[in-house]
Amino acid sequence: MDSKNRWENKLILDPACEEIFIDNRLQAGLMEFDIQLGGVSNLSKRYLVRRHQCKYHTLIYTRLGQGLLKTASENRQIPRDSLLLLPAGSSFSYQLENANNNWQIVWYLIDDAPNWQWLKNRGICLNTNNNVDNIYYLSLALYQETVARRPSSSLLSLNAQLLVGHINRDLQASENFSCRKQQNIETFFHQLEYKLQQPWNLPALAKLAGYSPAQFNRLCLQQLATTPIKKLRQLRMQRAKALLKSSELNLSDIANAVGYKDVFNFSSAFKREVGIAPNLYRND
Repeated sequence: MDSKNRWENKLILDPACEEIFIDNRLQAGLMEFDIQLGGVSNLSKRYLVRRHQCKYHTLIYTRLGQGLLKTASENRQIPRDSLLLLPAGSSFSYQLENANNNWQIVWYLIDDAPNWQWLKNRGICLNTNNNVDNIYYLSLALYQETVARRPSSSLLSLNAQLLVGHINRDLQASENFSCRKQQNIETFFHQLEYKLQQPWNLPALAKLAGYSPAQFNRLCLQQLATTPIKKLRQLRMQRAKALLKSSELNLSDIANAVGYKDVFNFSSAFKREVGIAPNLYRND
């Protein structure tokens, strides 16, 4: 099945689901901020949204329950008190994780306008968010004003400005959180340089870093463009090259110092990484 058919647009909405819509055509004050549509949804039984190269930036705040995100590369749980960003151009689906549970979300579709195009550089992001209740109540207030018998344009504008201010702050905060995670990954491997002699594997590295093996592998691929094991091997070979040039240690001692139990495995790994055997590198 090709990728387009796999991500063919689809919507499943069980009659048990309840939604209210905040539409800029109802003069909700959102049009000036390039927000096309929003809503508060109480979802149960069957619910699925699938989009192929969605033309909008999609924001999903989860207030209660949990959902499931599917992309071409992974499936991820969407937990309570989280903000999910699905940038324009992405292909994805999200759905109820369990038909026996409820999922309450607040969501917004944002135009890929100049003011929001920076979101494309973020990629798909799912982060913890402590501002969900504020977004929820601001969204309800905005909706209630749109359906009032005599809606106040000043109140609509004020609520819209408050809402967009919160959204911007949340997106900036999640970007800073992603930067901190990247700094943490880089710091982790810097500190690992002092422990290269230990017999590391992926589960042990991930546990030390505070992630699951799958999450740690994904973060390294996203932020370092390599896997944790390949990064470890690079560090070991860098240390080995330094020891070969700056010390008189024999190959067995160097192998032990960088985490290899025998010279043969060390020499094979060194040649694969560097291109020549360790003794030739030392004498070069």
